[in-house]
Amino acid sequence: VQYAEIKALGDVYDDGYIVKNSENKYGLILPDKSTVLDFNYDNITEVHDGTQYLVENEDKKFIVDNTNTVVLELADDENITEINEDKYILEKDKEFNIINSEKETLLDKTYDYLEHAYGDYYIAGNDNKYGVIDSSGNVVVDLKYVNVTYRSDAAFFECENKDYTTDIYDNTCEYKVTGTISEVNIDNSYIRIRVGDDYKYYNLLFEEKTNKDVLPNNTLFLVKENGKYGYENKEGERIVDCIYDDA
Repeated sequence: VQYAEIKALGDVYDDGYIVKNSENKYGLILPDKSTVLDFNYDNITEVHDGTQYLVENEDKKFIVDNTNTVVLELADDENITEINEDKYILEKDKEFNIINSEKETLLDKTYDYLEHAYGDYYIAGNDNKYGVIDSSGNVVVDLKYVNVTYRSDAAFFECENKDYTTDIYDNTCEYKVTGTISEVNIDNSYIRIRVGDDYKYYNLLFEEKTNKDVLPNNTLFLVKENGKYGYENKEGERIVDCIYDDA
């Protein structure tokens, strides 16, 4: 019992804890109580990448590494929203760009929205239209979607259209399929998507599979015949006739 305040740095306990001492200075500790950042700071934010952290001191903002060395100093009207190794998303006057540790801008234009997805890919938005760019500014998924989300658990991009369908791109930003995602099952490594009037199954590499391929423990399987739905067992015997519009 020695801290005036304790709060989580990230979403999992391994990220560590931001702690404040009796002198109102902040530091950073890990679950094993080892110190990452000394009690030198007026504030430590939740922006980090595990080796670099956004801190504040005397109304100035800095990026420091886990040796308490200043990597980057920010102006009063600048803020860092995400850290990705040697690249930083810079927000200034509600516009976003990517900079390096020398404060050189890496994009030839700013965006209304910028979020790191993974690797060298960033979700970008302008005028409420979203897509994906890389850190050099190359557009790899056109900025035409209502919303874009990166599914880190299954490693693909969900790009939502105005008609409520979703264009899916893999983690290399290659287009795969358009439909409505009804299930992403990581444990059994499949994705279930309604494509037009059909339900289709894909593995996490977006190779199309049958429901019997991905649901080996099931005893009943949905089937479609002449535009109607029914069920059959794993031996292929019809259990429920195909007389229903949906199932």
